[in-house]
Amino acid sequence: MFKRILQSKLKHYAQRIIAKYKPEVIGITGSVGKTGAKEAVYQVLSGNFSVRQSVKNYNNEIGLPLTIIGCQSAGRSAAGWLKVFRQAKQLLQNTDKNYPKILILEMGVDRPDDMDYLLSIVQPTVGIITAIGQSHLEFFKTSEGVAKEKGRLIEAIGIDGWSILNYDDPATAKLSRRTKSRIITYGLSNNAEVSAQEINFSDREDQLGTRYKLCANGSVVPVWLPGAVGEPPVQASLVGAAVGLIYGMNTMAIAQALAERQTMPGRLNLLPGQKNSLLLDDTYNAAPQSMAAAFKALDSFDKKRERVLILGDMLELGPNSHDYHRTVGEQAAKLKPRLVIFVGEQMRQAASAAISAGLSAKAAMTAKTSEEAATLLKKNLKNDDIVLIKGSQGMRLEKAVKAVLKNPKQSSELARQGKEWG
Repeated sequence: MFKRILQSKLKHYAQRIIAKYKPEVIGITGSVGKTGAKEAVYQVLSGNFSVRQSVKNYNNEIGLPLTIIGCQSAGRSAAGWLKVFRQAKQLLQNTDKNYPKILILEMGVDRPDDMDYLLSIVQPTVGIITAIGQSHLEFFKTSEGVAKEKGRLIEAIGIDGWSILNYDDPATAKLSRRTKSRIITYGLSNNAEVSAQEINFSDREDQLGTRYKLCANGSVVPVWLPGAVGEPPVQASLVGAAVGLIYGMNTMAIAQALAERQTMPGRLNLLPGQKNSLLLDDTYNAAPQSMAAAFKALDSFDKKRERVLILGDMLELGPNSHDYHRTVGEQAAKLKPRLVIFVGEQMRQAASAAISAGLSAKAAMTAKTSEEAATLLKKNLKNDDIVLIKGSQGMRLEKAVKAVLKNPKQSSELARQGKEWG
């Protein structure tokens, strides 16, 4: 009951604030890559425009209105929520001259009708779809159902607006038929309107990051993404570039903005570990697509380092979850790791598939919890290992990362370190 009342009041205030201040809204949805895209868009625009982005994982019926109001969640504090409502009222009673001109909003979709609810609060002028994958199949049953719901974002954009679509993802590219808006495609393909070519990753300590050539609007400019590992941050930067072009920025200015990139907790974030190891922290969330991308990122590192994988359950995948986990196990075996710790009930299927695909039974360990996985990792970590840690948010694998950090003070750089996570 309390949540329904809270949700209703937040929606009411958010709608009125949008109606009063009339900010332009950039909406971002997708099965993977939403947060990276949001951060890149903010990075590109913030130097030239008055912008606000969703914070943390504020992308649902509670979080989206909070971003519009400009507050953080009050959790279970009634007094805290009253403070949120007071701030909303002040925005309506007075005029805040500093209210942002552009809102960059993640629009998360977990269940049918979620997008319609969010669109009843805001009407984006720019809609971004990063990818359509297998996330949330527990509620949508099929990928087509996921695509239908996420596609409502660009259906809602008029002929004067823009849709930005991932050319590399066939399911996303197909959605172009469902919008009347102007379209920009991005991707690693030469056929995308905004593309990345000649991608090169450096794992040198003094030059850790990725370089590529940004091709757009007939021009080619070099881009440097400090600390970036793998293709996901490159894809995200292309979203930022596409939005920058819409807002009249030239490619050189866009490249300069992207060079100020900051790494995000739990998203292919490279951290120094104990015993001179490297920790590739990708613990924010997991789905089949992002698992494959993380494996590809790991494979780009110097083969002199032995590979260790900590893989947690991928949640909300529906009736075919076992098949998806078995595929992950087969992919993991191809990396020829020294050790894989499979965490959770679903990952037992991955462990079995990995052994069938050639992984030594001695190299396959199982754990029920992140704490148990942390203990196994500490016990089996060797000098110069490179360790990929990835699982769904509910698996809390950042605890395993924390256990083997070289500098414990860097725990603040991990995902889910707020008080609300315990």
